[in-house]
Amino acid sequence: MALGTKLGIIASSGVSAFENVYSSEFDGVDDYIETDAIYSPLDGGTKASFSVWVKPVSGAPKLEYLFHNPRSGTANQGQFGLVLFEDNSVQLYVQAFNSQRVLGDINYITYGSWNHILVTIDLALSAGNEAKVYINGVDRTTTSAMGTLTNFYNATDKLHIGEEANGGYNPYNGKMDELAIWVGTTLTSGDATTLYNSGVPTNLSQFSTPPSNWWRMGDNNGGTGTTLSDAIGSANATLINDTTYVEDVPT
Repeated sequence: MALGTKLGIIASSGVSAFENVYSSEFDGVDDYIETDAIYSPLDGGTKASFSVWVKPVSGAPKLEYLFHNPRSGTANQGQFGLVLFEDNSVQLYVQAFNSQRVLGDINYITYGSWNHILVTIDLALSAGNEAKVYINGVDRTTTSAMGTLTNFYNATDKLHIGEEANGGYNPYNGKMDELAIWVGTTLTSGDATTLYNSGVPTNLSQFSTPPSNWWRMGDNNGGTGTTLSDAIGSANATLINDTTYVEDVPT
């Protein structure tokens, strides 16, 4: 069995130090997860990195939100939002959909299989160099266009995982695992390779620069209930509607 699955990574003491058994499943209709308070660590900041494993379902609706942190009550505007647009792009924006964004080549996402996405941002860098999209450990950036924004907007609502907080476009249809956010850190291409780890998630608490928040999608919660614990920070969350934990993970 691969490292990081049910057997875990065995420490020298013989005790299992890390295992990955569960992911979260979203139905593409009304399932989502939201943090229990406004997610504000990025307010006014300039750097961030976002890592997530996804197993999306192919077909309509083709444009769907993986996560979204609002900056107002207007749909498709946010402090940040990550979108899968089948047959078009992987997109993370920091102002509004189709405005101040970075795009990745969607052709490297395999629908129906597990994929790793890492997006890195440094708003202090020169135009065209502010952000990158890594898919399965490789830089697949097609466009970095963050415009004149030099700091993240302030968040106005809870972080929504699996949908856009104000009803923009479509909820996510598929499974998600090991969502992590680095506040104030722009990860490197080497970090992208390490995180992908040949398709097997790793223990982010032992990463060279641990994330600020790490939602393990069930592994900290026994795979039951409606609580999603933050494994590193304090941004705990709640599963809404019929969002569930399932035993299907990258291996």
